[in-house]
This record gives sequence, C-alpha cells and structure tokens, in this order.
Amino acid sequence: MLTFPARPPAKTYLIACILFFALFFVAYFDSLILLARQWNGSESAIYSYGFLVFACVIYLLILKADQFKKLTPKPTLWAALPLCGFVLLWLIGNVADVQKVQLFVIPLIFLSSIMLCFGLHYLKLAVVPICILYFALPLWDPLWPYLQEITTYVTHFNLRVIGRPVFVVGNILNLPGGSFFIDVSCGGLRFLLVSTVLSLMYSSMHSITARQGTTLVFIGIALSFLANWVRVLAVVLIGDATNMESSLVEDHANFGWVIYFLFVLVPFFIITKYFFSTPVDNNQASSIKTENLDFSSFLKFFIMACCILLIGPTVAAALSLRTQNPLAESEIEAPITKPPWSLVANAKLKTTDWSPQYTGMSSVLFSKYENKDAIVELHIVHYAIQSQGAEVINSENTLTDEVQWFSSAESQLTSTININDSDQLIIYSEELRSARGQRKKVWYWYSIGGQQTNSPYEAKILQVLALFKGRSDANLIAIAIDCNNNCDDADSLFSSFIDAADFRDSNI
Repeated sequence: MLTFPARPPAKTYLIACILFFALFFVAYFDSLILLARQWNGSESAIYSYGFLVFACVIYLLILKADQFKKLTPKPTLWAALPLCGFVLLWLIGNVADVQKVQLFVIPLIFLSSIMLCFGLHYLKLAVVPICILYFALPLWDPLWPYLQEITTYVTHFNLRVIGRPVFVVGNILNLPGGSFFIDVSCGGLRFLLVSTVLSLMYSSMHSITARQGTTLVFIGIALSFLANWVRVLAVVLIGDATNMESSLVEDHANFGWVIYFLFVLVPFFIITKYFFSTPVDNNQASSIKTENLDFSSFLKFFIMACCILLIGPTVAAALSLRTQNPLAESEIEAPITKPPWSLVANAKLKTTDWSPQYTGMSSVLFSKYENKDAIVELHIVHYAIQSQGAEVINSENTLTDEVQWFSSAESQLTSTININDSDQLIIYSEELRSARGQRKKVWYWYSIGGQQTNSPYEAKILQVLALFKGRSDANLIAIAIDCNNNCDDADSLFSSFIDAADFRDSNI
C-alpha cells in the first residue's frame, strides 16, 4: 500500500507547483500568446513593459519563499466554486473571442487554484504579487478618452495661467506658434499604470500595512498625473516657442521618461525613505498555526484543481471542432424582393463610394435595388467561421473610416424583418457625411448563427450559443440610401424596402 509522510519535504510541494505551472501554461496557451503579443509591442506599445512586470512578480514570489516554506498546505474545498466560475467565464470569453475577458480571469483562475490546493494563508501571501499583473494587462483602454480630456483641460488651464494665448477646439490647442493635438497617448495611461505597479511592488517587498500601501498607491498615481501634465505642457511650450520646428514635437517618448524620473521616481523614493520605512513583522508566517496535512489528502485537492483547470480548454476545443459546419461555408445570396423593388442587374451594377470598414471577413455581398423613386444599397459582410481577429464584433470594425466618411447622427427605427414570423428588431441607423459633402443614411444589424440582433453585446452571447449548435458564422447587414436633400425621407424608403425584401433564402 502506497503511503505518504504527514509533512513531506518542501521540495515535494515545489514539484507540485511546477507541474501546475506547466499544466496552466499548456491549457491556456492561446490566451497567454495573446498577452505576449501585447507585451512585445506588436499590438500596442502601451503595455510593452509587461514582461518586466512579470519578472518583478516572479521576483516578489521568490522573496516570499521563506514565508511559504513555514506554512503547511491547508486546502479549502469551497474555493472550487469560484475556480469553476472563473474557468466558465474564461470559456465564454474564449468561444466569443473576447480577449479582455480571457485575460481578466487568468490571474483569478490562478489565485483560486492556490486557495483550493494550499489554503487561505498561501493566498494572502500571493495575492498582491499576482494582482500586480493586472496593471500590465490590456484592460485599461477605456480610460484613454477620459485621461485625454483631463490632460487637455489641465494644459489649457496652465497655458492661461502663464499668460499664453490659446484657443481650444475639441482636443486641439491652437497657439501662435502652431496647433497641438492631445491624442489618447498623451493622457498618461502608461505613467499611471507603471506608477501603480511601482507602489504595489514597494508595498509587497517591505510588507507595509494595508493603509500605508493604499496611501502609497494614491501618491504614485498623483505623481504620475503631475509628471504627465508637466510633460505635455513642456512639449506644447517648446513647440510654440520654436514654431513647431523642435524635434520634441514629433518624438517626445524619451523626453517623457526623463520627466517621469524627475517628477515621479525621485519624489517617490524620497517619500518612501522617510515616511514608509517601518515594516511589519516579516516573519508573521511563522506565527500562523496550521495543522499537518496528510499528503494523500493534499494530492486529492491538487488533482481536483487540475481537472477543473482543464474543463474550459477541453470544452473550447470540442466546440471549435463542431464549428466545421457546411452551412457556415455556404454562399450568401442577395434577398429576393417584391415590386416595386427590383434587383439591379450585375451589368448595371457600379461600385459604391461607401462600404463598411470591416476586416477579416470571408466574403462581401454588394447589391443594389431600385424602384421609381430611389436606389438602395445592400452590404452583407460575411464571416464563415469566426476567430480572433476575424469576427463581426471587433473594436476595429466600424461603419466609417473617419477619413472619407464620418458619422454625424444616430437614430433608431422599429421594423419587422422578414426572416421568420417572430423576428422584430429595433433597427439602428447612422447618418453619414463624406468629405465631399455627400450624405447617406445607413441601417444595420447583425445575424449570428441565423439569429438576428441589433446589439453587439447580445451578438457575443449569440456567438457562444451558436457554437453549441455547431455554427460560428456571422454577418453584418447594412442598408444605405443616399439622402443629399433630406435624410428624414429615407426612413419611409427603408421601411418600404424591408417590407418587400425576403431574407429567408439569403443564408444569413
């Protein structure tokens, strides 16, 4: 009979951790590759410090090795519930190709696994280092426009304080020496995230109290705002003084880090030296009373965690095999219409001056319909099998390119779409204007695995549900009408066309 010592050597648990790391890496390899692309700068330079943050997290965990050794694993059975929930959430994000959801739950999966296998005391030691990773994950893009607006306002205010004439239009500062556009990268998001990482690292390394750690984080954030405002103001003043001829106007990345060193790093280390130099007892782990655990019991919890860990990737792989559906690969066709609308023959069909700006599609159907009063354009952007970067709902997919065509207004209209007797959607529309002064009105909705929706969020949910039926096809359906004189009259033309069109045989 195989027996285990009541408390095996620490290296036995170390081997278990290494095996878990390896399994975690293999199971969530696709999501980790997405993260690596963000960190190597191929997707965006904003998170290119991510590998350094990961190395710092490993370093912090190594620093706590002695504290980990003094603890005895005490698995927590109820931690299996949040672990299952996080794995399920990752699965939804994976099959719906929502990158942010996948990356958001990966640290939570890891932390809940620690809780399940080793217990609460291990979790308390690991939670801060692991959570530092969140400030290197590409989850913070929604802050860009707000930081951009704040930076524009503060720069405008400071210019007026020092007496420089300035006129602001949107995020453009117009000065006598030239005009400066405060883009999203000028908002200081990178400074903000790096400062937060720095504060949390100091808190973890020196084991200061939670109150001190929170105060230090706010100090780091405040210093990062100050440094960014000084950077932008300095670049604007230099450009104004040199009539936009200074090289700093175009390339001020290195200049920004010089400002960061002077206004963040120097004050930060002075503040921490004189106000945050009293750590708590670093040997607090030795005072924790834990009962010895039979290794066979620990092994059961370890196997349970590994099995739960594999549920999401296994189901995702099974669903991906089911999506090889002949229906998804079939051709889309132009819908048939009843009089007074008729399909324009291919010989008379001319290219359009506008089309949806979508990428990664399998095919695009462009058709025109006419009656005695107007011409209607139909655009169907078809994705036979959706995957990361080739999906109908993607932040890079838009109706306009903001170069030749611009969105000027949005409205909604309730219409019945003739796909089946119960389909009735609120069809959203946008009024577009071109650089040449043309106007169009565009109505659009989505078809996901044969289900119609006007919501990009519902489209993601339908994408997940369609996979269980073996389908991953999706379409954007956009109907455009020229309305150079009066776009309000276009609503009645659209309603007339929808009543006459039959989408049921179009395979959308």
